[in-house]
Amino acid sequence: MKALIVASIGHTPKLVVKEIPRPNINPDEVLIKVMYAGLCGHDLAVMRGLIARNLDPQLILGHEISGQIIAVGDEVSSHSIDDNVFSALVTFCGRCNQCISGNEYRCDSRNGIGHRIPGGFAEFVALPAKSVLKIPEGIDIKHACLLSCPIGVAIRASQWVAKVNRGDSVLITGAGGGLGIHLALVADCLGAKVLASTSSPNKVAQIERLGISEVVLTNNELPLSELALAMTEDRGVDIALDTLGSITFKEVLRSTSLNGRIILLGEIGGSPININTTELIFRDARVFGLAGASIKHIKSAMDILQSHKFEPVISGVFRLEDATEAYRLVQNKEILGRVIFAP
Repeated sequence: MKALIVASIGHTPKLVVKEIPRPNINPDEVLIKVMYAGLCGHDLAVMRGLIARNLDPQLILGHEISGQIIAVGDEVSSHSIDDNVFSALVTFCGRCNQCISGNEYRCDSRNGIGHRIPGGFAEFVALPAKSVLKIPEGIDIKHACLLSCPIGVAIRASQWVAKVNRGDSVLITGAGGGLGIHLALVADCLGAKVLASTSSPNKVAQIERLGISEVVLTNNELPLSELALAMTEDRGVDIALDTLGSITFKEVLRSTSLNGRIILLGEIGGSPININTTELIFRDARVFGLAGASIKHIKSAMDILQSHKFEPVISGVFRLEDATEAYRLVQNKEILGRVIFAP
C-alpha cells in the first residue's frame, strides 16, 4: 500500500510516499480503507521537529481519519465490513480509572493514533474496533474525518472546559487555522459573542462569510489586547481560546476580563515565555491546557453536524503525492480551515 513518510524533519520537511505492506489485524481490530485524513497542526509540528518524544521517525502520521471497513477481527461484533467509520484520537483500554471516568484520551495505556501507532496518511489503517465510530446518517464521509479533531476538541474546549454560555465574549486566536475556525464556529453555536483574530488579510472576509461577525486582523501596529479591550468597552473578554501559544500568550492574558478563562490549545513557536504572575493573580485568571477529546465530546460533534449547525471548513483535498504542497499551504497560512488527504 502507499503511505506518506516523513523522511527528514525541519521547517521544510522531506515528505515521501513509499510502498509498504498492508497492515494485518489483531482479533479486536478492523482494517479500514482510508478515504480521507486531515492534516492537523500536530502533524505539522512533528514534520517540523517540534514534537519528537516517543515518536518513531518513520511513523505514519494522521489521526483524523474516515473510511470504510474492509476486514474485521474474529473478536469484533460491533462493526461490519462496508461500515463507513471514523477514528477516535487514541487507542484505549476501557478499564483504567481514566477510561471509566470518561477520559479515554488520557487512558493509562493509550497510544495516540498517528503518534505511537500508524495513522491515516496511508491507503489502509488497522485500529482497535473500540477506537472506531460509525458515521451517522446525514454526515458526509469527507466531513467525518474532522469529527474527533478539530470539532470534538473544539467542543471539549468551548463547552466542557471554558463552559461558554450564551452572551459570553470569546476571543479566538489563529481563527483562520484548522482548529481556530472550528473553535469560532462552535462558540458561535453556543451563543457566544465571538471575536476572531487572524494575521492573514486574505482570511478576514472568508471568516466573516461563515457568520462570525467580529473579525480582527492582527499586526504589529496595534496589539491584540488593545483590539479586544476596544471591542468589549475596556472590560476584556470572558474567555480566550488560544491556538498559538507562546507568541500570543501575554497579549491574550491582557485581553481577558477579571475572572477570565484562558484555554491553551496550540503552540506554534516552541519558545519559552516570561510571565508576570501578578497579572494572573490580580485578574483571578484561570489558565487551562487542553489536548484531545473523549468519546462523549466526539458524540457531541456528531450531534452538531447532524443538526446542520455548520459544515466543517475544508479548503483543499490532496493526494499523498502532493503532501509537500499541502504542507506549504498550511505552514504559510494560505488556506482557511483544514486541508485533507484522499489516499
